[in-house]
Amino acid sequence: MKPARVRRAFGWDGLVAAALLLATVALWWASRPVDSFVHDQLVRQLQHVQRSAERTRLDVLATRYGRTVHYDDVVAHVEALRRAVTELERTLDQSVARHDERVVSRGRRIVEAVDAMVAAVEDYKSNNAVLGNSLRYLFRYGDEFHRLQQGSDPVLVQHIETLERELFRRQMFADGASITHLQALHDEIKQRVPDPPSRARVAVEGFLAHAEIAVSYEDAVEQQLEAMFASTLQRAVAGFRTAYADVIRNKRAQVAGFRLALGAAAAGLAVFVAVLLVRIRSFYRGLENEVAQRTSELRGALAELSSARDKAERAASAKSDFLATMSHEIRTPLNGVMGTTQLLAMTHLDEEQREYVDTLCRSGEGLMVLINDILDFSKIEAGQLNLEHVAFELEVNLRDVVELMRSGADEKGISLSLKLSDGLPVAVEGDPARLRQIMLNLVSNAIKFTAQGGVEISVRVAQADPVEPTIEFRVQDTGIGISQDAQSRIFDSFSQAESSTTRRFGGTGLGLAICKRIAVAMRGDIGVVSEVGRGSTFWVRVPLQIGATVSAGSPVAHGSNPQIPNRRSELRLLVAEDNPVNRKLVQRGLERAGYHVELVHNGEEAVVAMREGSYDLVLMDCQMPVMDGFQATRAIRAQEGDGPRIPIIALTANASDEDRKTCLASGMNGHLAKPIRFEELYRAIDHACGSASDGDSRAA
Repeated sequence: MKPARVRRAFGWDGLVAAALLLATVALWWASRPVDSFVHDQLVRQLQHVQRSAERTRLDVLATRYGRTVHYDDVVAHVEALRRAVTELERTLDQSVARHDERVVSRGRRIVEAVDAMVAAVEDYKSNNAVLGNSLRYLFRYGDEFHRLQQGSDPVLVQHIETLERELFRRQMFADGASITHLQALHDEIKQRVPDPPSRARVAVEGFLAHAEIAVSYEDAVEQQLEAMFASTLQRAVAGFRTAYADVIRNKRAQVAGFRLALGAAAAGLAVFVAVLLVRIRSFYRGLENEVAQRTSELRGALAELSSARDKAERAASAKSDFLATMSHEIRTPLNGVMGTTQLLAMTHLDEEQREYVDTLCRSGEGLMVLINDILDFSKIEAGQLNLEHVAFELEVNLRDVVELMRSGADEKGISLSLKLSDGLPVAVEGDPARLRQIMLNLVSNAIKFTAQGGVEISVRVAQADPVEPTIEFRVQDTGIGISQDAQSRIFDSFSQAESSTTRRFGGTGLGLAICKRIAVAMRGDIGVVSEVGRGSTFWVRVPLQIGATVSAGSPVAHGSNPQIPNRRSELRLLVAEDNPVNRKLVQRGLERAGYHVELVHNGEEAVVAMREGSYDLVLMDCQMPVMDGFQATRAIRAQEGDGPRIPIIALTANASDEDRKTCLASGMNGHLAKPIRFEELYRAIDHACGSASDGDSRAA
């Protein structure tokens, strides 16, 4: 589905839906009812203020009329009253009426009434204390007067008793005589004070002084009680309730209008969403149909790709099989050519004949290099490049390369040297054959493109590591050099620096491509630094683990005129080979070396010969009629049982690593690829059977 179609289908609808949704949310926010929690909290706090005020009054009355003489309850309820008013103010700030002036002013009146009541309570506490103290002294002086002047002035005594009684009644029961009557009794007593100075006069005067204080403070206390019990707080609360109720009614009326609008908006949104859902359903049905169509097309394309992949895999497999078959088929006649050439080189030749034989040897070697490069490249492209991980001596491996390339450098009259830096590990672990292949290719190219000067191989530790250092190999020459443009493609397949290079020096352009693939497979890299006319420096960096052990053995140098070592003529060798040319070549080459040779034509004859005769070593071809070399080897090993095992070396045109592993897995002890180099064959026999000085012809 295209984006433009989606925008056309949902662009304006999405905007309308968003607008309706925002309007619905805004109306919902505006139509919220009164916050019930805040409302209930405000009502409870009003009731709390009223209850606290009432409890304060009751506690004051208790202290006033003698039920208690402590003010602890009064103080506690006054504090509770103050907290209740504070909470009321805080809740009012959160309510919907916080912006209504009438409600706010009524709230202030409640606070003012509470403040006035609290102030009256504080004044009452101090005045009532003075009043109680005066009454105690008044009754003490009255008792003193009665004791001293009992019956001396009956009217005075009656007035004093009446004043005491009325004050006591007002103090205890709040139903005594009025303040005016108490003041009149005080004046009557004052007029009847005894004239002569006496203790009775002092008692009456003390009584009058405290009576005056009691009457005045009684009046003040009454006024404070009236202030405390006045209906100011009740009126303020009632006014607040009325104003608050009006605000709530207005809010609910306003909310009702918003709710109607909210209902209309919600209904419109629901209708729009329903329509939109229908359109979305239709849209996604079309989308599903389009996806189904695209899926069908993709499945068809996938089937075509799968078919193409299978064809490509079959083609790659066919190519690999073809190259392997061609390699086998080419190696078989090439073995006859090179073997005959080697046998010819062992005869007495004049200078001209020697030159012809050397030319044949070099041509055969060049053809072998070409076959090996094509086979290696085919395996690398097919992902069949397998690396070994064995211990070997780095210096020995490199000196083998130098020895193998020495003759080529000497023929061109150039130097070939090896320079090893300090700190190189003696033994490393990796694939010595693949590393040797890279170095042989680089050194061979350097010798090929160098007419004068020399080639230097240098090795150093590029990155130190106690477990796996990175080793750098450099091959520097003084040859023709490579242009900057050619350096970017020199490691590509079938590529050389210049088209004239192929005509002048030959080659397929696969060697450096194979080196690149092998170096990458070894987790390394390869590169070149060069300048036209100034020579080239090829470098390879690969990580190699420090080796704990060293594998023995090293490659053998090739030559067109191999030297035949002295062999023990008593060694009996069995050769199983179906090709008559190869049989003759192997027989002549071994007999010239002094071996006693017997020939069989297939694996079955080899098994029979091993059962009936006694041999020191078997040279076994792999591809033979009746019974191949692998079956024959397994049959021979079965015949031997737990007894001595006769060395068996494969002589086969199957030259890959997989072929070598297959030979070893079948029970063979070694593997030599055709075309056969007799010097390598002699060394392999020496290694398997032991030299004449060893005295053990059964060594494998």
